Amino acid sequence: KDQRLKLPTSGEIVNLQAVDAERIKQVLQHLHWLWAAPLMIIICLIFLWRLVGIATLGGLAVMIFILPLNVLIARTQAGLQKQILKQKDQRLKLPTSGEIVNLQAVDAERIKQVLQHLHWLWAAPLMIIICLIFLWRLVGIATLGGLAVMIFILPLNVLIARTQAGLQKQILKQKDQRLKLTTEILNGIRVIKFFAWEPSFQEKLCQTRDAELATLRKIQFLRAVSQTLLTSSPVFVAVITFTVLALTSERTGVAFTAQTVFPALAL
Repeated sequence: KDQRLKLPTSGEIVNLQAVDAERIKQVLQHLHWLWAAPLMIIICLIFLWRLVGIATLGGLAVMIFILPLNVLIARTQAGLQKQILKQKDQRLKLPTSGEIVNLQAVDAERIKQVLQHLHWLWAAPLMIIICLIFLWRLVGIATLGGLAVMIFILPLNVLIARTQAGLQKQILKQKDQRLKLTTEILNGIRVIKFFAWEPSFQEKLCQTRDAELATLRKIQFLRAVSQTLLTSSPVFVAVITFTVLALTSERTGVAFTAQTVFPALAL
């Protein structure tokens, strides 16, 4: 009964006018093929049988083979059309109060952080290349040891960054739900007080907050791991580089002295 009395959203109304009417028109235009196509196929097969005889079965076998593929493609297209319509409805829906608060409190901060660190997309590779060139001139082939450590650590950082991005999207959704629920409770506080619904709403709000805190703990843990890798990776690179230098100094002719070590550490 609630579903029958539910009014359509603005997105559904726009979709009905812009897309569904066109679909109805196409259905009416091609509806006659439900009886015309089988009739035409039967008539063509009769004439072909009279012309070429049993060879008609070869063409009939090809048609029978192609028919399920066409049905599968048509069903897939219908499913994709439904998915597109749902996505259009989601885009055309007005944002909730929780989403608006999130946009002001969280998303603007994220945009600021992106703008602050955007230059690292070109600066970081350039700095790495310059440092490797200077290290090669200082310690020679031992540079490959430090480069190997960097190549090993890079996939870990990428994996952590992707996981953090997924958790950030998840926590934004959870914040939207919590803020939406909080706004609804505050707007209907008189009704909640009148019917003594405080414990149930408090429990629901606490569950939403607990889920958000669990995701936040995962984000903080991954951030700690990322900071640990960021802090310790120069140490690992230096240790491996100087170890390789000590083992290969006699063959390469690069002396393991203070004149080589301290400039390399500075890089």
